Amino acid sequence: MDLIEKYSEQQNSLELLNNEPKQLNSNDVYEYVAMDISPDLQWLAVGGLYIDNIVLWRISCQSQTKVIGTQMNEDLGQLEFSNDSIWLAACGSSTKIIIWKMKELDEFPIILDEHQQRIWRIEFFNKPLFDILCSGSSDSSVKIWNVKQRQLLQSFNMNEDNSIFSVGVSVKNDWIVMTGNDARVFILDTKRLKLISQQKISENQLYFTGFPQHTCQYYACSGMDEYVRILTKNKLIRKINFPQNWKWQIEFICQSILAVSSINSIQFWDIGRGIQLKIVENIYYTYPSFRFKYLKEGLCATASKFMIKLWIK
Repeated sequence: MDLIEKYSEQQNSLELLNNEPKQLNSNDVYEYVAMDISPDLQWLAVGGLYIDNIVLWRISCQSQTKVIGTQMNEDLGQLEFSNDSIWLAACGSSTKIIIWKMKELDEFPIILDEHQQRIWRIEFFNKPLFDILCSGSSDSSVKIWNVKQRQLLQSFNMNEDNSIFSVGVSVKNDWIVMTGNDARVFILDTKRLKLISQQKISENQLYFTGFPQHTCQYYACSGMDEYVRILTKNKLIRKINFPQNWKWQIEFICQSILAVSSINSIQFWDIGRGIQLKIVENIYYTYPSFRFKYLKEGLCATASKFMIKLWIK
């Protein structure tokens, strides 16, 4: 990517947020905390607390299309589409991962049930391994699954006191980053299933990990202190300071822009220069979740109590 293209991508991403968003609401979910947009930009899926439903919208018409039960009878923490938009996976306070095939939503879902405690994070692998999924849990394990065959391929166990709160897969599928409650970042080589790096980067728990889609040279990590850190396999590149200790979510929206969601705002940072570009604020963000699907394509969404906001180019 040359400098002109990179600058144009940043401008397109940020200008989109100047538009007035569409507002969506559903009586089937009380408090939205989980959300994803299918990579083919066809579906918006949301779920949340206190109710056993996932609500699906067709993005093209912005109308609620389908409500499916999770069978968890517990709080829903994350929704994740596979990168080919074929699968939709859900996890939360249950020990199960529930996975639907988008063309067979009325059929029984796939259930993966090998974890012993709450599952915090699920992440599909990238092309060409769309049906491979990894998961991190409070049982101190990261598991790798073949979704289509409903098979556990490998389990990597940490020490028993280290709940895994986040897992991230690099764009080339060659390593997995794991973070948890002991303030260390662990990197697992996916081909050899061997731990290749670990470093303590904080004095507090680490909750979120994010990779850009253009490169596997670096990733972002945040937790219970005031910093978001940009790291390579072996070293810290940059620390970005935030006034709020709690970051609900971090996500790259292009190679150099990182979006960070806090209690009542989302901040956009140019990580190369370490400067803040934009803040999107909303007094109703009580439990913000957000998802960006490459704003060059013109789509992003945020969710809060009672409401979803959808930006479409």
